[in-house]
Amino acid sequence: MKTTRITAVLTLLLAGCQPAPEDDNQGIAVGNPGVIAMSIAASDDVEVEAAGLRPTLVRYGTCGVGNDATVGGGDPVDLADGPADYAFPEGTWCGVGLETVSLEIDGRWDPGTGEQATFTLTLDLPSVVLGFVDEVLAVDDETELAFELASPGWLDAAGLGLSDGDDLVVAAGDELHDTLVASLQDESAAFDDLDGSGVVEQEERDAGPLAVPADIQFNDTYPAGMDSEASGYATGCSCGATGRSDGAPLLLLLALATWRRGRRPLPRPSARPSRR
Repeated sequence: MKTTRITAVLTLLLAGCQPAPEDDNQGIAVGNPGVIAMSIAASDDVEVEAAGLRPTLVRYGTCGVGNDATVGGGDPVDLADGPADYAFPEGTWCGVGLETVSLEIDGRWDPGTGEQATFTLTLDLPSVVLGFVDEVLAVDDETELAFELASPGWLDAAGLGLSDGDDLVVAAGDELHDTLVASLQDESAAFDDLDGSGVVEQEERDAGPLAVPADIQFNDTYPAGMDSEASGYATGCSCGATGRSDGAPLLLLLALATWRRGRRPLPRPSARPSRR
């Protein structure tokens, strides 16, 4: 396995936000970030051919002790090609969440007798939120976590109600849609990524999750912006309820530890080879 680590810098424009005054909150990131890799749990008897994920934001919560940190979700990534990395800012955090999540899954089921069935799932959910089992987690540039959406076996032919030759389409408003969304919200977990693969291996699963579904209350406003020349990670801006203020746009530089052990940088899914 390659062990090359290349630090990439991603620019993000947040319209209509101005930096707020600095404070001494220990939750705000001041150094190089770690990495949290998003993956989708394995399925039983169906083949997932595409799994397009797009969170609007990746948020890190301090649970009332100062400001949360926020990373823009970037372009959609295909988790069927392997895990996708997001910056995990240095600091002490109580939880992590994906906000306004869209997950589009295409797959097929081969019954072995008869025609193959296909399925298309368009899953929309407001959030997937995890709280750390030990209440808080101290993060530095050596931290690597694997955030697994849902749990192994969450998709199978029986649960989807597939029959020979079916062309199943599931979208918001369908009963099955709500069942699958519940699996994502109630069964996702994050594990210590011991081997840096970005996916949860059996040894890591046996060790138990570091974070599980929890009711984490994130701040309603973005945290104070940091100087783009400071070491590490910039955290956003102070905005009103609409997410905007009267100030000029602020260009934020997000330092991303993205090429870790051969993993692709975001947001360029095509830059990463398939693991299959």
